[in-house]
Amino acid sequence: MIDSAPTSAALHDEIAALRQQLAASERAHQQAEQRAQLYEAVVQQMPIVASVWHLEQPDDLYSLRLVSANPACVYTAGFDLSTEVGRTMTDIFGPSKQQQVFADVVLSGQPRYLGEVESQSERVPGAVFMIQAIPLPNNHLCILSENITERKRAEEAIRQRIAHEETIRAQQAALAELSTPLIPISDQVMVMPLIGAVDSRRAQQVIETLLEGIARSSARIVILDITGVPVVDTQVANGLLRAAQAVKLLGAQVLLTGIRPEVAQTLVGLGADLSGIVTRGSLQTGIAYAISRN
Repeated sequence: MIDSAPTSAALHDEIAALRQQLAASERAHQQAEQRAQLYEAVVQQMPIVASVWHLEQPDDLYSLRLVSANPACVYTAGFDLSTEVGRTMTDIFGPSKQQQVFADVVLSGQPRYLGEVESQSERVPGAVFMIQAIPLPNNHLCILSENITERKRAEEAIRQRIAHEETIRAQQAALAELSTPLIPISDQVMVMPLIGAVDSRRAQQVIETLLEGIARSSARIVILDITGVPVVDTQVANGLLRAAQAVKLLGAQVLLTGIRPEVAQTLVGLGADLSGIVTRGSLQTGIAYAISRN
């Protein structure tokens, strides 16, 4: 009876310690379950497809069998991949060169980013996926895939629109050059025949073309022929005056030809000051004058 008390106390302490260990183990188990549930919830709610595969035979790349898949496939590929659990990748999608890559990821233990891959499967023909393969323990593999087909189409539409806009700009530049041609008559004389309406944009193009041509050729006289300009208003008159002033700054002179009687009346009525511009009635007489001066 003397040893019974210490033995009973030791047993009581041992039971208490076991209960603490059991409680700690239960808490750890509950925490592990909570983490697993959280991870499962994350995977299930992911907007990209997450599928898990098992390479059943390491020497057979076609032995990748589907273990699980989240619901995102329904929205990204148009079918529920989870209903295919238990089938091989070849059975589901048909043979593909990516299966060799997936098998290499499993065997090497190194993740692999495949980038953009166009689907060859009849289930999602022409679809483009961004794919990443992640190795998992025990010859398992996680494949993350995002359907970027619409994004690629949008990018292609943007590229086409940019190319179209560039084409339009090039055409506009070509038309602008054609609408303001600068033709050399001699080393000292150049002619710019204007045809059609002259707005502020075209007037600025006239000035730029004249200045560039004079600077390049060192011409002394530039003939502006407005025979083909149907309407001469304040805007056209101001454009002609600005062109003459800009040309004068480069040491050259503007000779205005093609002034019809009605155009002369319009210019007078507008009060346009053409005192600094030599005028001739026709392009022919203007060319003769310019050549005689040189």
